[in-house]
Amino acid sequence: MIACRLKPADTDALHVLGADAAWIHASWGSALGLAASGHGWAAVDRGGQVLAIACT
Repeated sequence: MIACRLKPADTDALHVLGADAAWIHASWGSALGLAASGHGWAAVDRGGQVLAIACT
C-alpha cells in the first residue's frame, strides 16, 4: 500500500469508493474540491486502486 496526496486527476478514483465514502468529499463541495485542495490523501494498492481516503 502506498500513501499519496490527491490531485484533480484523482477525482474519478474518489467516485469509485461509492456512496459510503462520499461524505468525506461532500464536505469539500465535491470530489474535485477535495482532490484539488491539497489536503486529501489516499491509500492506494499496487494496482493503483484507491483503498481509503483521508483529509485534514
